[in-house]
Amino acid sequence: MKALLVENDEEIVENVSLCLQVRWPGTTIVSASLGQKGIGLIERESPDLVILDLDSSNEERFEFMHEVRTFSDVPIVVLSERDGDMDKARGLEHGADEYITKPFSPIEFLARVRALLRRTNRAEFIESDSFYSFGDFSINFATREVRVSNDLIKLTPTEYKLLYQLVRNAGKVVSRQSLVENVWGTDYLDQSDYLRKYIHRLRKKLHCDLNRPYRILTEQGIGYRFIQKDMATP
Repeated sequence: MKALLVENDEEIVENVSLCLQVRWPGTTIVSASLGQKGIGLIERESPDLVILDLDSSNEERFEFMHEVRTFSDVPIVVLSERDGDMDKARGLEHGADEYITKPFSPIEFLARVRALLRRTNRAEFIESDSFYSFGDFSINFATREVRVSNDLIKLTPTEYKLLYQLVRNAGKVVSRQSLVENVWGTDYLDQSDYLRKYIHRLRKKLHCDLNRPYRILTEQGIGYRFIQKDMATP
């Protein structure tokens, strides 16, 4: 799962991140400020969940939710110290799907997030979180075992991290910047050669036809997309 977290309190950021990563191992946390940077991250990263710190006196946060709702139905969870009925109503009216009052327990937070994902038709993601398979390809995120035609594929830690990012976003285009940042770190953002070399190695290890790869497709000028065999263009 990928979650975009917009929160000023570092302790809240740490606690929320820990909750999500313990419940759903491998969760990617993307943090952002508001404004166009935050909007751009939602457009580019396609998160499964947005968690927003909301102070009802901060109009910028309401504008942020309103703009997100013009192009995305991503579930939005609001965290706020304000527990009045009017505060909750205003947050929900501006685009929030869930309103959680601070302070909150990890149990309550996870229960509300799980219920929200279930209500927004993302239950299939939750239930299949530790395992992904299609056709002759499978990956067990708990054991890190990757198999093709039941053969165990040996991957280096870096190759696995790259494959993980692609499979977790199966069907979606993942930008080069996002892949490099999540696999190698921000210090390597200008080293695009790393990514091309590892994509080539992954395709080879996954028994792809390098002249017509069907598992990992190149989206020219953008990045890469992991797809199932029957989604490929003939």
